[in-house]
Amino acid sequence: MENHELGYGIDFLSSIWHTPKVKKTTVLANSKTKFEVLDRPWDMTNIGVYLKDDYFATDNLMLSGALRYDYFYSKIGKRRASDERPETSKVLDNASSKTQNILTRSISTVYFLNENFSLAANISHNFKAAKPSQMMQATPAGTGDNPTIPNIDLSNKTSQTYELGLRYSNANSFVGLTGFYTK
Repeated sequence: MENHELGYGIDFLSSIWHTPKVKKTTVLANSKTKFEVLDRPWDMTNIGVYLKDDYFATDNLMLSGALRYDYFYSKIGKRRASDERPETSKVLDNASSKTQNILTRSISTVYFLNENFSLAANISHNFKAAKPSQMMQATPAGTGDNPTIPNIDLSNKTSQTYELGLRYSNANSFVGLTGFYTK
């Protein structure tokens, strides 16, 4: 194992939106102040665990592999926004919590041409979970006679990325030129 460097870790992120945006309006005719709730409350939690192995095959060649597991939990609150359409309220009222799990991975290599220049390549599988705020969107297209309905089953985004790059580094600086292709 002397040619290996292992890296591992856990990360946690929680996004909580329980204080919705509020719009204050004063009606001049009767001088009454009106408060409108513009959003529903929501929250999302992400717990990630990862493992990375850098293997130094030779003095000039490093191979890397990485795995990451993510667990996502999201929930849309029941307190309605002031201007929700009936169709929107029906969909969001029936929304419950949603869990998502994903295993992503990458493999890469770095070839050191000399002490300053190196070539790098990477292939990775990527993932982005749909946020509750994205699942609840019903506007701006949802106006007039053609309302849009929120999509609580909004699918996650996955992609495959390929990278190839040239790097330069010395004691004082690092410069890289990298090309990406994502599908």
